[in-house]
Amino acid sequence: AYSGTQWDGTNSWVELSNPPTSGDYTSSIKDVVGSATWDSIAWIPERPTGKELPNSGNSETAYNTGNANMTGNVLLYHMNESSGTITDTSGLGNNGTYNGALYSQTGKLNTAIGFDGVNDYTIKNPINNFPTTVITVEFWMNSSDTTNSGTPISYASSASDNDFLIYNYNNFSIYRGGTTTGGTSVSANDGNWHHIAVTWRGSDGQVKIYKEGSEAYSGTLATGTSITGGGSLVLAQEQDSVGGGFDPTQAFNGTIDEVAIYNRVLSPTEILDHYKRGVLRLKYQVRSCDDAACSGETFIGPDGTGSDYYEWGTTNSVSTPSFNLTNVIDNQYFQYKTYFETNTSSYTPELKNATINYSCL
Repeated sequence: AYSGTQWDGTNSWVELSNPPTSGDYTSSIKDVVGSATWDSIAWIPERPTGKELPNSGNSETAYNTGNANMTGNVLLYHMNESSGTITDTSGLGNNGTYNGALYSQTGKLNTAIGFDGVNDYTIKNPINNFPTTVITVEFWMNSSDTTNSGTPISYASSASDNDFLIYNYNNFSIYRGGTTTGGTSVSANDGNWHHIAVTWRGSDGQVKIYKEGSEAYSGTLATGTSITGGGSLVLAQEQDSVGGGFDPTQAFNGTIDEVAIYNRVLSPTEILDHYKRGVLRLKYQVRSCDDAACSGETFIGPDGTGSDYYEWGTTNSVSTPSFNLTNVIDNQYFQYKTYFETNTSSYTPELKNATINYSCL
């Protein structure tokens, strides 16, 4: 049964029908002609959906498209912490110290870290392996602040307190040493989640800002220069000295999620794919039944209720989704329901197939 979804026979997948931003597909009722234990569910999406970037420099190959290539990743903050330091899962040990109390905020992918727009920040000083000649910085952010010149990312070194700076979410400016793009007319402070990526290449000074996976600004900045290593990385404050010199009017007020830094320029396709994995979601519920019509049984998630779902969550794997089923009663009949969600009508999640494993009793 389809609701807000359709079968695309050309591509052999189920997708959202235009223009809904959510829908579902309910499978036929499976009959194994005798009682069975329903063990696991797996599915093959066309691309990663609702999924954080891979840890430890691992790259994905299991999907038909949208696989993340983490080559050159020097910092990865999933921002899922409920206390303590902010863990760098890139494998390079750039854990950040969080000065604030807004853990476990609603995130774009799982939870996020909040910043109060006054004196909250996260710092790694010194940061290991910060890029010097080419760089990509990407993150998700949500802010409705129109007062501060909020700063998502600040890198200061012995050469310059603005060695690499992404400044003012009202009208982003990029700084590289003593030079700046000035205002770029790109903003991200309207109270919605936005994916922002900034790339810079020292050899020709090419600098680009991407918003929602699309190029929003292109220019040149500090051609023929390089960033000085061994400096201090700060989220949510602008440094006027290495590791300090903060001005509350330049503080970030809102939430930040899924921060990644690379020592290479990500391609436009890669950046769009990273945006899509945040705005597209597939999730599942299941039910086992004692009659062929599944009369009276409700769809449930892992916790046994209708408010929970099988989905990637904090599972960080380079494989396609696969989950052991829990709280599912042994029965002869079985059915699953797939939920499709997107934050933009421009893109839809695509489901190729699903597999149920069971053991006959």
